[in-house]
Amino acid sequence: MKQRKTLIKMIMLVVMTAVLPGCWDQHEIDEKAYVIAIGLDEHEAEGKVKVTYLIANPEVGSQQTGGSSNSESPEEIITVIADDFISSRNIANAVTSKIISYDLLKVMVISEDLASDQNFI
Repeated sequence: MKQRKTLIKMIMLVVMTAVLPGCWDQHEIDEKAYVIAIGLDEHEAEGKVKVTYLIANPEVGSQQTGGSSNSESPEEIITVIADDFISSRNIANAVTSKIISYDLLKVMVISEDLASDQNFI
């Protein structure tokens, strides 16, 4: 009986270590587009929101230039027009080759017109 309990515990241990490693949704750093600032503004179209993303490009900013000129900027600005903030992220993901990530988000600027709108929240 004691051997059976030990065997069950060993099987459970093997199954748990195979099922629970923390990297199943892992993305490489160079696969993400890190948003460092977001701007929200009303659009002329009724019910639309203009969302501007400031995306860091760490690959350019970390390179040793050594006197060579690089035409690529360390930041990228993307502006999308969407029905709401959530759908703007999906549109921005379709525009960029990387996955939009808010991990390094520092600033969110909301226009006064949009903030004073009763339907904003």
